[in-house]
Amino acid sequence: MSVEFRLGHADHKVVEDFLTHHPAGVSAIVLDPKAARHQQHAAEAAREAGVDVIFDPATERLTGPGFDLPQLRSVTCTDNAGQRWLRRILNLGHS
Repeated sequence: MSVEFRLGHADHKVVEDFLTHHPAGVSAIVLDPKAARHQQHAAEAAREAGVDVIFDPATERLTGPGFDLPQLRSVTCTDNAGQRWLRRILNLGHS
């Protein structure tokens, strides 16, 4: 039996210290990609201890009502306007 930690916003230093001294029984840590910069040392400590590092983008939340991202435009890339918009977003030029 093993444990997985899901790091909160301020948990990285505690988890890093724990994994450095007592990694037995820990199979993985789960990180939030938005906080990866702050959680980098915890991820490194996990890798050094042989513990898996999982980045959870939480994309399943986008399927539920109320969790949509209205700022993301839906594009049908078969039309010229959609193709121009997609090229601009991807920085491919020819807009």
